[in-house]
Amino acid sequence: PGQPWHITARRGQARDGINILDLYDHVKLEQPADTQNAAITLTTTAMTVFPKKQYAQTQQPVKVWQAGSVATSVGLNADLKTGNINLLSQAHGKYQPDTTTQPKHK
Repeated sequence: PGQPWHITARRGQARDGINILDLYDHVKLEQPADTQNAAITLTTTAMTVFPKKQYAQTQQPVKVWQAGSVATSVGLNADLKTGNINLLSQAHGKYQPDTTTQPKHK
């Protein structure tokens, strides 16, 4: 397994105890780099996270940054345990040589 994921949002709500977290407003998931993987950052406006299953999903537009590349999609499913990320529709990718271009939230 890779580094732990850090998940932040300006607003959120827990359901079913804390088994389901609905996050809103500047949702950001970050996984720091480790010896085998580059750091990865995902941003969206709303996401549902299932902490016990280590799974996250959204139907909203999302951006994914990793190793100088950015991918965009509408909708995403992410297995936070394995690091597998599925972009659901309208997926596009672009290589950006400037790796300092990371998402910034106000």
